[in-house]
Amino acid sequence: LLEEINCKERIKSSLPTELVGDCHNLRADFVGLTESGKILNIEFQSTKITSKDKARFTKYDVLLIEKYQKEVITIIISTYEEESREVMFNLHKGSNHMYLVVLNNIDGDKLYKDILKKQQMNMNMSKKDIADLSLLPFFYSKESKEEIVYKIAKLMAKLNMEKDELSYLKFNLNLYIDKFVKNREILKKIHGEINMMEYLEDMIIEIEARLLNEREQRGKENTKIEVAKTMMESNYSKKEILRISKISEEQFNRLQTS
Repeated sequence: LLEEINCKERIKSSLPTELVGDCHNLRADFVGLTESGKILNIEFQSTKITSKDKARFTKYDVLLIEKYQKEVITIIISTYEEESREVMFNLHKGSNHMYLVVLNNIDGDKLYKDILKKQQMNMNMSKKDIADLSLLPFFYSKESKEEIVYKIAKLMAKLNMEKDELSYLKFNLNLYIDKFVKNREILKKIHGEINMMEYLEDMIIEIEARLLNEREQRGKENTKIEVAKTMMESNYSKKEILRISKISEEQFNRLQTS
């Protein structure tokens, strides 16, 4: 996305999206710290930007500047506007950049087919694939935004990617549900996919924990046997070997005959 708007900033880490102002808690869509030490605020906009929206974005900027005492860059990704442009806002801590980004010149349907093909071939997803999938609702498509969000949810659990990449997609998916999904039937299908994905994640964690425990147990057993062998070579008595090494009598007998 940052490359798409020719922005040289790179995100170093994410920051809390909760903002406090005028006794009200506000929530930005995404806030991050860039490698150059600036604050990056990304907002997703599905309707025409009104004067009320502009005031809200400006308030976010002011609150972020007050909180972090750093320059703020705001990116508004719109599905409504027709062209990208940069807007300058002069606030109390210097000049801040606000970009309006329109991505509907990118063929989202083609990108989705390419990602789906890679998934069917069990290929690893590149960072660009993950970024494209996360921004799919903002690209050109013949389908509705609701159907696109459902397609993202349906595909997510099948992709071969790292846990942090999955967390990133889940974060965006929840944002898109709030922004775009109004149809109850589609919302029900999306939550069904999310529930299945979370079930699979829990099952994977359980299996990984069980395998780790089994490896640890095997390691402990191997250690016991090595201790017993060393004691046998040093002519310790059977009673002492069983007491110190903690091996079973059956294991002791097998070692004697091996």
